[in-house]
Amino acid sequence: MVTWNADGVNSHRCERRNFINKYNPDVISLQETWLRPSHTLTLANYQIHRNDRKHKPHLNQTFRGGGTAILIKNTLKHTRIPTPDLESPEATLVALTPERGNSTLIASLCVHGTSSTVSLTNNIDKFIVLGFPSCIIMGDFNAKPPSWGCNLGNGRGKKITYTRNR
Repeated sequence: MVTWNADGVNSHRCERRNFINKYNPDVISLQETWLRPSHTLTLANYQIHRNDRKHKPHLNQTFRGGGTAILIKNTLKHTRIPTPDLESPEATLVALTPERGNSTLIASLCVHGTSSTVSLTNNIDKFIVLGFPSCIIMGDFNAKPPSWGCNLGNGRGKKITYTRNR
C-alpha cells in the first residue's frame, strides 16, 4: 500500500506510471487528484474509486485542487464504502473483503489546512464506528510537526508529535 499527494494526478502521468511499474503496489491512496466528473482516470489492472471535489464556481473564478481516490488491483476482493458525512476533509473508502479473515477498511483522506484537530478526530471516529475490525487511514493530514523538520509547525502537527511521544 502506498499513498501519494498527487498535486494533480493527470499532470504527473509519467511519474505515476514509473512508480507503479517499479513497485507494483496492491493499493494506491491518492489525495489532491484535481479530477472533475468530466475527467477520466484509468490504469490497467486497477479498479479506481474516487470522490472529486465539488466546486461552486463564482465570480468567474476557476478552482483547482481537492479530490481523493483509491486504486486497487483487480485481483483483490473489495467493496466501495459510501463516505460518511464529514466535517471538512475529503475521503474515499474501500473495504478489502478477503475470502478468509476479516475485512479491512482503507481510507484515502485529505484534510484541509484550515480544519481543526478536533474536527480531524471527529472525522476519524466516523470511520471507526463503521465497525470494521481494522482500519487503515492514509493521506494528507496537513500536519506539520516541528520534530519532523517542519519550519512552521501547526496545531495538528504538534498534536501528532504529542500523541506519538506519550
